[in-house]
Amino acid sequence: MLIVFEGLDFSGKSTLISLLRDYLVLKTDKTVGVFAETYHSESGKKFLESVNDLPVCEQLKLLYKAREECLRKANKYDIAIFDRYYYSSIVYQLPKCVDDNKSIKLLMQLFHFEKPDIVFFLKYNYDNYVKRSNLREKEMHEFDKMSNEIFNLRQTLYLASIISSTEVDTLRCQSPKVCIVDTNRSIEESFEEIKNITNQHILK
Repeated sequence: MLIVFEGLDFSGKSTLISLLRDYLVLKTDKTVGVFAETYHSESGKKFLESVNDLPVCEQLKLLYKAREECLRKANKYDIAIFDRYYYSSIVYQLPKCVDDNKSIKLLMQLFHFEKPDIVFFLKYNYDNYVKRSNLREKEMHEFDKMSNEIFNLRQTLYLASIISSTEVDTLRCQSPKVCIVDTNRSIEESFEEIKNITNQHILK
């Protein structure tokens, strides 16, 4: 089973993924693996190190390889949880390649990967982004810095990419279950919703 968490930085992905992993380990006898393409693959690390200097075409090639690497590792587990998946490429790379046919073709190839069973999209507002980012102790990566306008654009692209992919997948009878979770609330409240969805669709 493939579970994907999507959302902008400081939406609570890492914390909620950790809580879900522990919950699944506690409630099942299945093996659970967690993967973040930019941290758990050599290509992903290279992408993070050089993203500001790379043309979008090269960014997409590295992300493609990073996803392949992580999916190979994920196949060893009964349940794999991904911290971001191909939806993120639409959000972060699409605006940079609207006039680049080669990059757009590469972007579309990202959707050839395995379809997730469940997508949790963590939605929150810009005020909370500012509050949470100000609490961060270490320097933020340039990739994560957002104005109000960029924040809203990326969140809109996230919703559009996830919803449009479910419509396409429905034709193939492979539509993922999409759950939009409001993470303006406390982590405890957000996880309670994720836990309820997990009980209904994973642990049933």
